[in-house]
This record gives sequence, C-alpha cells and structure tokens, in this order.
Amino acid sequence: MQDWVLGPESAAATGDTGPWVRWLPLAWAMAADPGGTYSPPPVPRGDNQDGQFIAWWAPLLQLTSYGLGWAQPLRGLARWDQAGRPLDEPVLAAVQRWWGPQLDDVLAWGADWRPGDNEGPYLPLTPTTFERGTLFQPYWGRRSQPEWEQVWGSGSDPLHLWIHARTPLDASVELPEVALEQLLTLPTHPKVAALLHTGRTANQRPNDVLLLPRYAGWYRLLLAAGPPRHGGHDRRVDVVVTPLGWLGQFRRSTKTGLWFRGSHDTHVQGNV
Repeated sequence: MQDWVLGPESAAATGDTGPWVRWLPLAWAMAADPGGTYSPPPVPRGDNQDGQFIAWWAPLLQLTSYGLGWAQPLRGLARWDQAGRPLDEPVLAAVQRWWGPQLDDVLAWGADWRPGDNEGPYLPLTPTTFERGTLFQPYWGRRSQPEWEQVWGSGSDPLHLWIHARTPLDASVELPEVALEQLLTLPTHPKVAALLHTGRTANQRPNDVLLLPRYAGWYRLLLAAGPPRHGGHDRRVDVVVTPLGWLGQFRRSTKTGLWFRGSHDTHVQGNV
C-alpha cells in the first residue's frame, strides 16, 4: 500500500479503516463548506491493485445516500446528470467538483447493476429495482472502453463500494441501541451520543443537535427517531460527529421516511 492510504483521522471520525475511508472527511468538509477552496484528490490512474480507485470513489455513495437521503444513489445521479447537473445543493456541488468529469464511469456501472447482486442499495435496507432502458441508456457505451473495463469490469461491485458505504447504518458498541428521543435521558459520557434541544427557529420549527462521538451508526440513529418531540412537522436535526465535524442539518421526508439535507425535490430524485 502507498502512503496515501493512511490518513490522519481515526476510525472514530471515519467509521472504518483502510483505503476506502482515506478521503471521506474531505468529502464531508466540501459539502459542509461549499465556499471553501478544498482540492479534491487527484484522479487515479492505472489499475486498482493498491486500492486507489476504492478510496477515490467510496465517498460518493456516502454523500449521496446519507447526505441527500438517496435510497438509489445511481438513479439520483443519472437524473441529476440528465437535468443538466444543477449546483444549487452543496452536496451535488461537491460531487461535480470531485467526480464530475468521471461521473459517466459510475453511471455505466449502474447501468448493469442488479438487485440481489450484493447488499445495496442500502436505504431503506431492502433491495429495490433500478430503472433500465432510457435512464441508463446514455452510459452503456462507456462500458466498452478498455480503461473502464480495467477498473469496473470484474463482478457486480468490483470496488466494493456498496459494502464500504454501510458504516452510517452500522450498529456500534459505542452508541446506544435506543430511539433517538431516549438519548435525552442517558447520562453524559464521552462514549454516549447526546441529543441537544436548541429551541425553535423564527418559523417555529423544532431544532435539535445530534452530537456523536463516532461516525459509525449516525444515520441509523436518525432512522430510529420518532415524531418531533416539540410539535410541528418539520423537525430539523444538525448532525455533528465530534472528531469529524458538521455533516449537515437534516429533516425527515414524509414521502420516503428517510432523512436528508437540502431540498426535498432533490431528495426524491434518488428514490422511487
């Protein structure tokens, strides 16, 4: 392995160890600070013998699946691409800056991904059917290129992207197996999550902060949340992983049942 595999962040900040999480903190930072001057890592060249393609592509599914709440991130990316790639959402602005020129590669992979081939897509934890035909038709031609075949052509998930993107849903021995609201009654401890009520905004939305000591399992805690504790139908929760930073302000869709940041119109693009 090359030196780039090992980053300065701990497993608490990334949820895992190894090449697939090397650039995950950078990806969330770009989405949190769209006006920043972050530079994406260089595009990998050659083959994937040292895992460089896994590290480069892996954050894409985490940003879109959990940031945008896309149960079907490849469907969402294809729709976004065919809509002209609008950049009004910070997550998608980060996607364009990082993976934009190579987006056809991952969409060509999605063109022949089959439900049941592996564990994804992983929201809401059940296999779903991707649209075939017209949605992914523009990307089929890319699959015939030798450089695409070299990286993506061996198996249904040659880079193991679905598997390595599951950590926000993982159960963690460091986080309690309780409903989100019950965190209010737990004792304060460095290894226990905290839910902090910060009041209401000017438009009477209930606002909370979910403060977590570890990255693994953060989205699972959101999914365990019940109705807003303080009334209202548009509860906002800022998610902060202390060794990593702010992941965004999330709300739950009454249409999909999933949590997302940004606009609801963008959220539904990656769902049935």
